[in-house]
Amino acid sequence: MYQLQSKYFSETKQVDKLSLRKAIDNIILQIYRNEIEDLHNNYSRELESIKKLTKEINNPVYREKEFQYRKKKLERVYKNFDFEQIKKDIYDIAKGRKDRNFFPWRIYFGDIFKKGGFDTIIGNPPYIKEYTNKSAFNFLHNHPIYKGKMDLWYFFGWLGLDICKKEIGNVAYIATNNWNTSSGASKFRNYILNHGKFVNYINFGDYKVFKTAGIQTMIYIMKSSRDNLNYTFSCHNLLNEKLNSEDIKLFLNRVKDCRFEYYETNIIKNQCYDKFIQFNKKEINYILNAIKEKGSYYFDTSEVKCGIDVHQDYVNKKSLSTLGDSFNIGDGIFNLSDKELLQLDLSIKEKRLIKPFYTKNELGRYVADRKNKYWVIYTTSKFKNEKSMDDYPRLKTHLDKFQSVITSNNKPYGLHCARQEKIFNGEKILSLRKCPKNPTFTYTDFPTYVSQTYYVIQTSRISLKFLTCLLNSKVIKFWLRYNGKMQGSHFQIDKQPLLEIPIRIPPSTEIYERHYDNIASLTIEYTKIKSDILNSIYSRFETKTLRKIDHFDFKDHDELFRILNDKFKLCVAQDESQWKDNINYHLKKLGIVYKKIIATEKLIENEVLSLYQLDKTELREFITNCNS
Repeated sequence: MYQLQSKYFSETKQVDKLSLRKAIDNIILQIYRNEIEDLHNNYSRELESIKKLTKEINNPVYREKEFQYRKKKLERVYKNFDFEQIKKDIYDIAKGRKDRNFFPWRIYFGDIFKKGGFDTIIGNPPYIKEYTNKSAFNFLHNHPIYKGKMDLWYFFGWLGLDICKKEIGNVAYIATNNWNTSSGASKFRNYILNHGKFVNYINFGDYKVFKTAGIQTMIYIMKSSRDNLNYTFSCHNLLNEKLNSEDIKLFLNRVKDCRFEYYETNIIKNQCYDKFIQFNKKEINYILNAIKEKGSYYFDTSEVKCGIDVHQDYVNKKSLSTLGDSFNIGDGIFNLSDKELLQLDLSIKEKRLIKPFYTKNELGRYVADRKNKYWVIYTTSKFKNEKSMDDYPRLKTHLDKFQSVITSNNKPYGLHCARQEKIFNGEKILSLRKCPKNPTFTYTDFPTYVSQTYYVIQTSRISLKFLTCLLNSKVIKFWLRYNGKMQGSHFQIDKQPLLEIPIRIPPSTEIYERHYDNIASLTIEYTKIKSDILNSIYSRFETKTLRKIDHFDFKDHDELFRILNDKFKLCVAQDESQWKDNINYHLKKLGIVYKKIIATEKLIENEVLSLYQLDKTELREFITNCNS
């Protein structure tokens, strides 16, 4: 066939070229026909063997059950192929009655593989998450790098290393930049560690290379190599997302610029198995190793639990299209506002299923606002039974309205995954999974029910107030930034990064507990003053647009008044000057409290730096600069 291919590419006469093409296609179809025939024969022999084996079972019910079990297992091995249909399709293709809808690249490039593979492979593979398109992963579940929650492009990464020339061939891909820390890529990472060797790694950070895709990307160039126990390679790192195409050209050409950084890093193969692969500068790795050496305490997996998987918390755009015009986006399903809860007029028994629900609006760094704005109908798997809600008539009526959109595994009335209720009660630390600026860890000692946007940390081995101070420190921020998971510049604090934090326990945690109590009282005072300011503003200007000030950074007092200036001009009341002076007075109080909070945080930082023996001036400055 390879001789015919060679003739095909050198042939100039169109008639002869078409004749050669047909001859090549017939050979290819015969190869597939023979392969399918062999597979079918093997399947038939194995199925017959199963029949003989199960025929010896006396009990007819058990015999049939065992036969069906083994048959299904065999069909999975053969990927549920419909052999007769495949044979018919090949026959129809050969007769010209059906188009060939596959590209037999391993056959077409057979002469390339005889020479050891491709010299260079360049690709922009498809980025498809399994949860968005499960059918794209059909027939791939037995692949050596398959793992749930993965991306389809990992298979192309595996394929590139498999089909390029060993030791001299290069694979260059542009793809999503979170594969090095994604849990779904763990087998792919191990494959790269065994079979690949990086030449260059280019991280675009938050810059969107593909303007319409909205994803963060990287480029890697690597060889298919086993000479990879310990090696060094080059890294490019983009530090600024506000760039144009000309800036990117400068970056790729290694032009010196404060917006770019270039450095050498190394991979030690045996230290990376079953772990994240980080592309850090050597100076950063030095600090990380120093932190790790001092840590002697790690969270146990039983001490870190995910929050509630509600599934249908509120009506969204998709569910509204099913429910109809009598509903609105934001209507509570399993999550209820104060107003919605009041309108249900629940009995005492029904109220026992209602639990206080908290979001990041109430859960700040260190401290939580006890006043929750939402509630959750806390129904476990026990409410999978259709009659389970009979004793809760008003809740039943409420949830029945939404049955057409409830997809919980515990439907009709149970949360998709309620978790063990004990994790939401008593002392705990709530860890926000996605943090744009700083990791956020919140201590609470009251019932605090949260969604799966949080992990819940509970341990009796060490003071949780101490841990809250430690986890919110710059040292742990540094560790999570460079040894955890990042989505561009955002922290992705999932379970594995939490379990890998090296915690150093001091002889006494008393000073940390005092610092926490101080921050807690100051934060409560800060929140009270801010609330007074907001209430004063809202009473003065009756407009919904001012609700945006809820999230305003009140540390910038001049900016606040600049925003409100136009509103002041519209207000001609006699007490305007007095009202403004009153706001200024409260803003000054707010500023004083804020400075006290910052001062307490600095005390905590100093304690943590000393705890890890990182309090030398140059190390302190390096950690601060890297966290900026």
